[in-house]
Amino acid sequence: MKRWAVLICTFTSAVVATWIAWRLVAPDVAFWESHGYTSGPELKFVVAAAVGGGVLGFLVSRRIFVGPRLSRVEWMIEMVPSGSVALLLARLQGRGFSAAAEMLDELGESATAAKPEAPLAGVQLRLTLEGRARHACVVVRLGPRVDGQARALGFVEARDVEGGRHPRLAGEVICALDELHPGVLYKRSDSSLSLDPAAQLRAQLDG
Repeated sequence: MKRWAVLICTFTSAVVATWIAWRLVAPDVAFWESHGYTSGPELKFVVAAAVGGGVLGFLVSRRIFVGPRLSRVEWMIEMVPSGSVALLLARLQGRGFSAAAEMLDELGESATAAKPEAPLAGVQLRLTLEGRARHACVVVRLGPRVDGQARALGFVEARDVEGGRHPRLAGEVICALDELHPGVLYKRSDSSLSLDPAAQLRAQLDG
């Protein structure tokens, strides 16, 4: 629906800009036609105005309906799933990050209020900070407990505008998980390097 709104606004802006430009140059066009010319430089102005109006309409409507463009950074973690949502939020609160938590469905889309007592094992959680850019958040996806396997994989993804606080929040989430059950390993998902202890990340965040 939002994409259609952007498309409609873009088209409308182009039409309005074309109409305004044509009204401005109509007397000059009539002059050229009265001297036997089929077109003059004014038509180039009308075309440029239409393109400019469409581009402006697209940029403004996209900002309104979709929000600013976000960058995404994802970390892969290896850990022992333990603790609850409430314990994770308490750890973050202690580091000065008061985050709102929502549970995501299997597709990572529909959100419901997170239950504090919900276990972190197998959780899909969305964390957001006040004053954020639209759609900025941290998504935490942790693997479930599997019989015969002590550790599980998980992912922590930060989505934010440049200079936003959610990448830092993502780092705090990884460190908080390590505090709940020491031994968490992490790395950037797009990195070919081996995983590092989360204790190193804590040193970087506090440095």
